[in-house]
Amino acid sequence: MVENFDYSLLRQRMKSYRYSVEALASKAGMDRSSLSLRLNNKREFTQEDILRISKVLDIQLDNLADYFFKNDVEKTPQK
Repeated sequence: MVENFDYSLLRQRMKSYRYSVEALASKAGMDRSSLSLRLNNKREFTQEDILRISKVLDIQLDNLADYFFKNDVEKTPQK
């Protein structure tokens, strides 16, 4: 089972560096559909994926958890 993670910070970083999913995948040596599946919590990022993407987006190793391991907390509607 794939755990759900919140990749909103990663998506923001992609946007600020002007990378589409297709462009980032190409630059990181991945298939577009593979990156899309990972960003949508259908597959897990491998260590290699994380390192390649971090290099392209200039993400410091100390900050990997913020981008790749932030739990996606389900919001419950307020009454």
